[in-house]
Formats: sequence, structure tokens, C-alpha cells
Amino acid sequence: VGTSGEYSVIVTNQDGCANTDEMNLLVVPSPEFDLGDDVRVCGSGIATFDAGAGFASYLWNTGETSSSITVNQPGTYWVDVTNDNNCTKRDSVMFEIMALPEINLGADQTFCEGSSVMLSAGSGFLSYTWSTGDDSYYISISQPGTYWVEVMNENNCTNRDTVVLTMAPLPVVDLGTDHAFCEGTSVTLDAGSGFASYLWNTGETASSINIDTPGEYWVEV
Repeated sequence: VGTSGEYSVIVTNQDGCANTDEMNLLVVPSPEFDLGDDVRVCGSGIATFDAGAGFASYLWNTGETSSSITVNQPGTYWVDVTNDNNCTKRDSVMFEIMALPEINLGADQTFCEGSSVMLSAGSGFLSYTWSTGDDSYYISISQPGTYWVEVMNENNCTNRDTVVLTMAPLPVVDLGTDHAFCEGTSVTLDAGSGFASYLWNTGETASSINIDTPGEYWVEV
């Protein structure tokens, strides 16, 4: 039986003799509580689960006996709650820590004036949000500055990475005006000192060259 009330029974033996007994049954309520919905966080975090105040005792699967606990490790957590009628009820809840998307724009870069740098966040994410307002997985940058991208994975977790781009000015080189020289003589072309490397269209790699043949000459520094 599961309903409060008075119950009696009459028993009769093989000789036809009968006897009776009775009892009163009181059905008392179980504890009413709810730990709430499962909790999911991205990367790391904590969760507090509360069974509510006013019960006679609490026993969590962590061994704690308070009405609430705070956890920072993923897993399933349950609590047995006992009320003043010595009735016990259990509820459980799951705490899940989901992985952040892995995003790496690489090291800070220096690029030459007049050129551009491609920044890629990698394909396969649900969404991309760049500091420039772009929403593709890569962008081309031709101006110095600090750039970031925020990506979202299939768990709706987001992560951000930042890179600093510095623009280096082009080297200034001037071979002077065009020259005319007399047959049998030569002209010295000087690109100036202080550069890391030189490359003439003659194949030479010095900072200056001597020319005794007419033509067009250039140097890259």
C-alpha cells in the first residue's frame, strides 16, 4: 500500500478460528528539491550546485555534507537529501568543461612598406570575427597595427588571438642621373653604404661597380 489510512486483516486457520489485527499507515512526503540543469562551460570554470536549505541531512558523492557544493572538475555530481521524516531522495547533475578552439596567428611580424601580410586563423571553425570586421578565415593586411581574430567552434566556445604587425620603410637608394662617358673610360655607380645586401643587374653584389660599357644598369638593395 502507498496511501495513508487504517488497514486491517482477518486470518483464519484450518480449524475455522479467526483473528484480526489492524494498523494505521501514514505516508509522509519525500524531500522536494532540484539541482537544476546540467552546466557546460568553455575552457575552465566553476559550478555551484545547491540542494536548498531546510533538510535534515545532505550527502554528496564528493563526501561533503553541506546543502551546496562548488566544483571545478568535470563529472556527474549527485546528492542524497534526507528530510525530518527520514525520507531520502537523490538528484544528479552533470558538469562539463568543453575545449576552447585552438587558434594561433603566429608571432608578431615586420613587413616591408608596399607589401602585405596574410593572416590565417585556420579553416574549420563555425565563425570568424576579425578586428577589421572581416568574417573569413584569412585576411590580407597592408597597414601596420594590432590585429585580432575571434573564432567559434562546434561547442559554441570562442577563443581569440592577437598579432602585432610592424611596417618597415623601404630603403632609399639613388644612383644619380644618367651618365655619358668617353670611350676608353669608365663610370663608377655607387648605391651607398649601410645596406644588408646589394644585387646589380650585372650579377655583382658590392655597394658600387665600375662600368665601361654603355647600357641601362640597376641595383636592388
